[in-house]
Amino acid sequence: MDDSRIFHKTPAGEEAVRERTRLVQRNLRTVLIIVDGYADVAELKRKAGDAAMVDDTLAELEALGLIESLDAAHRAPGEPAEVSACVRVVPGFVEPMSDVPVAAEMPSRKPSRPSLPEGASAWWRGFLRRRSGRKKVRRPSPRIGLPAWIAGGLLGSVALAVLAVLLFPYGNYRPDVERWLSGALHDTVKVGGLGVRFAPFPNITLSQVTVGTDGHASAASVRVLPEPSFLFGSRKRIREVRVEGVRLSQAGIERAARWLPADALGNVTLGRLILKDVSVDFGQTSADGLSGEGVIDPERGLVKWSLRNREGTLRLEVSPGKTAAEISASGTLWKTPFQPALLFDALTVQGELSAGRFRFGTFDGRLYDGQVEGAGVLAWGKEGARFEGDLEFRRLAADRLLAALSTAPAIEGAASGRLRLEAQAPALAGLAAAVRMAGRFDIAQGVLKRIDLAEAIRARAPIRGGATRFEQFSGGFAADERGVRLTDLQLASGLMRASGQATAAGGKLDGGAVVEMRGSAGAMRAGMAIAGSVGDPELKPRR
Repeated sequence: MDDSRIFHKTPAGEEAVRERTRLVQRNLRTVLIIVDGYADVAELKRKAGDAAMVDDTLAELEALGLIESLDAAHRAPGEPAEVSACVRVVPGFVEPMSDVPVAAEMPSRKPSRPSLPEGASAWWRGFLRRRSGRKKVRRPSPRIGLPAWIAGGLLGSVALAVLAVLLFPYGNYRPDVERWLSGALHDTVKVGGLGVRFAPFPNITLSQVTVGTDGHASAASVRVLPEPSFLFGSRKRIREVRVEGVRLSQAGIERAARWLPADALGNVTLGRLILKDVSVDFGQTSADGLSGEGVIDPERGLVKWSLRNREGTLRLEVSPGKTAAEISASGTLWKTPFQPALLFDALTVQGELSAGRFRFGTFDGRLYDGQVEGAGVLAWGKEGARFEGDLEFRRLAADRLLAALSTAPAIEGAASGRLRLEAQAPALAGLAAAVRMAGRFDIAQGVLKRIDLAEAIRARAPIRGGATRFEQFSGGFAADERGVRLTDLQLASGLMRASGQATAAGGKLDGGAVVEMRGSAGAMRAGMAIAGSVGDPELKPRR
């Protein structure tokens, strides 16, 4: 077969390419696909890689009428082939042409497409050969099936649903939401904004929520995540409610324990109630950085609030009681957020919270190598704040306790005793500075710093510095904003005994003591005055 011939597909060939089952033989289909009307036979052989197979296959495809040579397509029907140059015309055997017009004797026909000029065929074939490498085989466009239509319909429905959710006028339902929340909390509720958010999860968001006419509780945002069946079932189920930026005043602490009773929820079932960034305001001081959740029982409603601080050192539980809210707190390595800043190794507090009043019946703290137990009442209101309590302490490290109280540690030893505490101030934050305490103490196996009683009994002039070790040191204790008074002081150190009293006010010491030194030869007894400052006391012998 001539390598310069160019074939193209007939309409039957185009149909055979589209119908994959029409040509079973692989060679026929392969060659039919690469025939594009531009590549000549030589180019087709190069593409297929088997010259003999291409020759045989092209001949068979041409016989089947699936391809056609461009020369055959351009030749007009009935047009005679070129006269061979070897044919000789013999004079006399050709009759002269008649004068009758040919058009009158023969039927007309459309002029055939002229063949390419002889001089342009070589250039044209080269041009077609160059384009054959770039021409892509035309393939039929895929038909859109039923699954694609279904998927498109679903996507369109989802898009319309999202637009409907975003453009829904939620603000029109804000009064209904405020009315339901007011009934659930048994208090007046105002909502600043109502809408839908999709991050971090799809939810209904309430913003700038205020509880109470005086605003004793507020929340920056409340995110509600309902169950998928929320709109269809008679029982409305809410999977999670996340409340962030909660602020509670003194009045709001007790009222929060009475929120969400079972009869106020109606046909709504709550799952988890999560609290984040809770701050409890006590006037001039506050407890910040709390988080936790509300535990809700389907039959009883709100069971308790469970909160913890940011460091995880303090846990607080608030449960509704019959007449007051029940408070339970436990801490580990917890430091009080107010002055004096005391560090508790362990702490347990249980009590009752009512309107402006907290009565704790159990107070058990482990701190400074010892233990403190007690009970008391903390009250606050328009008239101010007040505290009354009784404490019993055992084996406290006296020097560490005095250092925590910002007092120079003038004594060491294990301190035990009882204290009565009272305080009254315009606000809760001022109670620590207004504490009045009275009681007795007993310190065992310690050291009295900067006072040397044994040296003072022998000296004739005032002395400073030194130390006195003792087995037992006890006395009465009273302190208020004016100073500290130590009465009925008794000290035992080996053969030495001492008694006296002292007052510390404004950093100055004033007092007296009687020291007795016993021995085999007799007893030595001397009185002395105590003066100087708390940080540098002075003993003056009295003769």
